[in-house]
Amino acid sequence: MKTKLFIVLMILGLVFTSCEDWLKVNSETELSQDDMFSSDEGFHTALTGVYIGMTATDLYGMHLSWHMLDYLAHYYCLISGSNDTYLHSHQYKHTRVYPYIKGTWNGLYNLIANCNNILAKLEEHKSELNPINYQLVKGEALTLRAFFHFDLMRMFGFGNLRNRDVSSKKAIPYVTTFSKEVTPQLSYSETFELLKKDLLEAIDLLYGENGKNCYRITGDDDFFDNGPNGEDHAFFTYFDYQTSPRVDYYVAKAILARVYMWEGTDEGYAKAAEIAEEWFLTEDDSGQDCWDWVSRSRVTNSNVLYRDRTFSQEHIWHLSVTKLNDIIGNWLDASNPNATYERIFLTQEMAFSIFEVGEGNDVGVNDYRYSYLLQPQGSGLNNYATLKLDQCNGETNYGQKIPLISTPEMYYICAEVYAQQGNLKKAISYLNTVRRARGITADLDENLTYQEVREEILKEYRKEFVSLGQLFYFYKRWGVESVAGYADIMDDTKYVLPYPDEEVISGNRVQF
Repeated sequence: MKTKLFIVLMILGLVFTSCEDWLKVNSETELSQDDMFSSDEGFHTALTGVYIGMTATDLYGMHLSWHMLDYLAHYYCLISGSNDTYLHSHQYKHTRVYPYIKGTWNGLYNLIANCNNILAKLEEHKSELNPINYQLVKGEALTLRAFFHFDLMRMFGFGNLRNRDVSSKKAIPYVTTFSKEVTPQLSYSETFELLKKDLLEAIDLLYGENGKNCYRITGDDDFFDNGPNGEDHAFFTYFDYQTSPRVDYYVAKAILARVYMWEGTDEGYAKAAEIAEEWFLTEDDSGQDCWDWVSRSRVTNSNVLYRDRTFSQEHIWHLSVTKLNDIIGNWLDASNPNATYERIFLTQEMAFSIFEVGEGNDVGVNDYRYSYLLQPQGSGLNNYATLKLDQCNGETNYGQKIPLISTPEMYYICAEVYAQQGNLKKAISYLNTVRRARGITADLDENLTYQEVREEILKEYRKEFVSLGQLFYFYKRWGVESVAGYADIMDDTKYVLPYPDEEVISGNRVQF
């Protein structure tokens, strides 16, 4: 990679005032790495910078969650003259689309560079660090490095790998060192091995000896409870069950399950299901299930400020975005979309189709995702605003969170794997569990065929991932050629985002 390398927190600390206490910047553009990495807390600061970097609009604060990827999945209605019409038609080289793609590529590789710098400095200062801190920071950095590379592969690489062999083709550059040297491309097969290597090492580090260091399970070590001056250790404040905005053992496992599913082999499918089922069997120290479904009362609260619209009880990992209300602005207001081009909403036809509502089909009328996460607006109430990430002008109690991985995805993985293995009843049972948790009263017929089960899985992905940027990846992984809301055939020209021009020219990259 020839992408510029920097400590992302240096820049972001000048923008996000909440980080001012973390930083002592030597100048407006330079922070001494000797100062940064002279203590455990310096590594915490550097990791915090990576998480803040993820919130950028080019990345998970917008384009890789509720905006660009969901346009590519054809959820949203088109507004004539909007920049997003070019996204919808996959005109990736258009001047109104190309900056999104370039910004995403550069942004993710810059975060990877920061992860690699943290990993290099960890080894340099290992003898000076608390051993538990060393393990956890290294586990987090490895997980994040794999996560960013995997999303680059999902965007800029091939999908539908279960049904075709691309193992010898060149994949995205997998960068493992903090260097200005160009990283050579490896094959898809080699790149998958690097992804799994990073995640498996991270899982081992984050779990620790007999689970001692798995802070979502225990978290009662003196290191977690006591900061440098004897106070609660601020860096681990959020490592409580279902509240963590940072990666841990379970997050690394969930990402690994995604990798196995994308790889598409029978062995990978089986391992993904094994990982996913770990969620349903996990208990905390008191014997209670660690993973629960959002309660009806939290979704249906009469006071909209207290509605848990992202179903936070189910988060395996979410991004904490302190400026999310400012980023979203008026994007979710569909009352008068022609007043500005910056609007996202579903047509009534699309909303009814996704949630199986109307024309005598009432499957979705009780579905929380339809009844409480969509709102008819505009003339004739035919524009369906998506409320999952609505911040209620910054006043909601459940705001500033973008789910990155949640419990339902683990159920969908199991359903897909068991259907593929011929155990249709078990697959259907997993789907029914999610449906019931979403308020749907009618179970699926236990005698569905294999193709019918796959159709139900597709329906669930469409319902669950509005505003979360995952449906495009699902379509691509399956190689779906005909998607709702788009008239043309979806193929590699639509599914594979192009490398930035300078990457191809200066890096001599091969994509197809």
